[in-house]
Amino acid sequence: MMQLNCPWCGARDESEFVCAGTTHIARAALNDTDEAWGQYLFFRENPKGVHLERWRHAYGCGLWFNLARHTVTHEVLAVYRMSEPPPPLPEYEQPPCPEPNYIWTPGYWSYAPAGYYWVPGVWAAPPFIGALWTPGYWGFISGRYGWHQGYWGRYIGYYGGINYGHGYVGRGYWGGYWNRNQFTYNRSVTNINTTIIHNTYIRNVTNITTYNRVSYTGGRGGVNLQPNRAEIAALRQPRTPPLAVQQQHRVAAMNSRAQFATVNRGQPQTVALARPLAPERRQPVVTQVRVQSRPAAPAQQQLERAQPQRPQEPIRPTPQPVRPMEPARPAPQERPQPQPRPEPQERREPQPQPQQRSEPQPRPEVQPRPEQRPAPHPEPPRGEQPR
Repeated sequence: MMQLNCPWCGARDESEFVCAGTTHIARAALNDTDEAWGQYLFFRENPKGVHLERWRHAYGCGLWFNLARHTVTHEVLAVYRMSEPPPPLPEYEQPPCPEPNYIWTPGYWSYAPAGYYWVPGVWAAPPFIGALWTPGYWGFISGRYGWHQGYWGRYIGYYGGINYGHGYVGRGYWGGYWNRNQFTYNRSVTNINTTIIHNTYIRNVTNITTYNRVSYTGGRGGVNLQPNRAEIAALRQPRTPPLAVQQQHRVAAMNSRAQFATVNRGQPQTVALARPLAPERRQPVVTQVRVQSRPAAPAQQQLERAQPQRPQEPIRPTPQPVRPMEPARPAPQERPQPQPRPEPQERREPQPQPQQRSEPQPRPEVQPRPEQRPAPHPEPPRGEQPR
């Protein structure tokens, strides 16, 4: 049977402990979507390898602690107290900006089974024009510390009120702003070489909080600064997660033993990198935009032409699979073109000519027939009797 090493009681049998699942889960924000809350409450990863878990010494001291265990060999790699906050932020000088339109991403403490390790600050090319970087932060929730991941977006969101320096004073970003397609830098908080970058200005910045080196929010000794309306509204805007080059940068720091707090006592060997990250372009999240059919103004067309373009890598042709030769097909015979049909001639039906009516002949007048009257008989002489 496996034995576990309680940070307070020492080695004990496995039957005295109770596992409560994955640890270091970033809690969803109050105004996050239902999908984000469902991901936080019900979905968990089941990796094949190192897994960070929460354990409780139920039949002993009753306290909670974190444990790093290999899910295949069940080897316990590390045991540490749950209430241990990340170390204070180290002080360092920012390297100069390498070229225009680069954004400073401050360094931070990340976590691995061997403990906290420092991820150096570095200049990064934004994924799209107008993008700003909201740093991640550690927050104390439900008796433990959880990491809230940073992101790219058009607005600066809430990052726990942590004063990372160099424009990130606990709320917002004062290191510069986007002026159309060019980023303008504030030289009072950003290290700028004016022979390379000409879009600059000077504005004094006051720290929002008095927690100068505290690296977490909430809990004992943590920053106590709640998000304002603008930071809450930024959570509803389209966001882009950290780029692949940023993830590779974090893994490189984790593979360096000198970056762990247990080795350097809170003073990392490399706090910032002078060499910027390789650019990785991504399109912003598509939002509903009204499409206008009007052509762009001449000034806007000139501005787009003046935008610096980066040389693109040559596109290598994709190898096509070799297909077997098909037998030649007989060429199709040409069909005779149909002759145009003669247009039908219009038949004109003979129209009946009007017949000339003969004038009526005058009828002969009817002669009156003479009436035939009987001849009068001679009257007999008087005195004679008729016979």
